[in-house]
Amino acid sequence: MKIIINGQPLESDKIHGENLEEILSDIQKKHITGSIVGEVLVNGKSYQEDVPHAALEFSHEDIQTLELTTRSVEEIAWHFIENGEHIVNALTNALPKIVEMFRLGDETEANEHYLHFLEALQLLLNMLNYTRQTLDIDFNHEYDGQNSIEAKMERLSEVMSELIRIQEENDWIYLADILEYDLTKELIDFKTILPRLKTKLH
Repeated sequence: MKIIINGQPLESDKIHGENLEEILSDIQKKHITGSIVGEVLVNGKSYQEDVPHAALEFSHEDIQTLELTTRSVEEIAWHFIENGEHIVNALTNALPKIVEMFRLGDETEANEHYLHFLEALQLLLNMLNYTRQTLDIDFNHEYDGQNSIEAKMERLSEVMSELIRIQEENDWIYLADILEYDLTKELIDFKTILPRLKTKLH
């Protein structure tokens, strides 16, 4: 495997990992200081993770070249500001399939997709908090005349807690209803708020 970080080669025998996720984690811990992996090129093609842990499926043997570009914590936060709307779109678009599987009684596959979805949703909340702290943004500001990002984050957390409670009760039809109506509404609200945040910061 040929590894390049910010244009500089790195000896592959210094890297450990059975798959892309483990390799990236190893590089981040041992070979990158004061910054975070930003752009990732695998075999010359841009790689972005659509769902959490998708990189586990990319085995070491499948990687001929791995090129990384690092960013500062501030750059990562600004990248989220610029692209956060696309992340919310991906989450919103994933919901109908999960809802359909729960309503059809395909609980095993539905739960697998649902757990990946929840991880991605939690990552969104984590990135919002990370961006707020890094760029020192006031999330209590009202961006649409009535809702602040802080209030919407709290509401989203409440819906997630409700989903966990319903899941524990194995009430899959009710879970599908909450996903389709309550959670979808909250995500759509974020799709309108995030662009306004970007405009305000610029």
